[in-house]
Amino acid sequence: MYRTLVLSDTHCGSIVGLTPPAFWNDTNRRWLELLWKFFDNTLRQVGPVDLLVALGDLIDGTQKNDPTALLEPDLGVQAGMAVDIVRMVRAKKRAIVKGTGYHTDEHCSFEKFVADKLETEAVDEYCCDIYGRLCQFRHVIGRSDIPYGQFTQVGKELIREALQALLEEYAAATLVGRAHAHYYVGVELGDSILGIRKAFVNPAMQLKGPKQTKFTRGLRTMYYHVGMTLIEIDRTGWPTVRPILLPLKMYAPREYECLTEQS
Repeated sequence: MYRTLVLSDTHCGSIVGLTPPAFWNDTNRRWLELLWKFFDNTLRQVGPVDLLVALGDLIDGTQKNDPTALLEPDLGVQAGMAVDIVRMVRAKKRAIVKGTGYHTDEHCSFEKFVADKLETEAVDEYCCDIYGRLCQFRHVIGRSDIPYGQFTQVGKELIREALQALLEEYAAATLVGRAHAHYYVGVELGDSILGIRKAFVNPAMQLKGPKQTKFTRGLRTMYYHVGMTLIEIDRTGWPTVRPILLPLKMYAPREYECLTEQS
């Protein structure tokens, strides 16, 4: 098996982003420690991988529209967090994919800064061939608030890749990875030659609570997933795509204030 771990949307610097222990305090420790332990335990369980794809939005940026969402406003410090986090993954090779400019670009590309520290390159999209399975990773994908619309968005990416490859005369990727939407959704399409084409959206490593931000307060989608994705491709090119998710009820249970006594 060639093993790939996909990590994205860590949003380092956010009050609910993936944050190393040195930045915890009595106020935020309750949820930041839980997220960190999930990350650390997942890496231990997954073990060494052949490839790490850091699929964008590694830092939270200046948050010009919502500065109260920041735990650490210094972008250099945010980028340093991201470097340390990526280094924790035991990977033979690392690929850094650029995220959304709102989070990562402020007078310069901070994902390029992260990539330079890791002696690699930050790219708009990352394409690779693993045992004949052509893989393409890019950060941005459309969101949908319709309960079944999330599947439409990722399916559209898979079909668009096939059609664009036909029009521009290049080999189409048959494993497509996206991030950005903060939920995991996967689709499969039968292929008479390869057996199957797959596309998925990687979950985020940023919590949506219990401390809310302007972004999470505005969410209306029924899906929000925290975690990573492990891809295993065997020597025949057959891919297994497995999300590793943190149960949201562990850190953000819904509680009701009792206003009347039960009769």
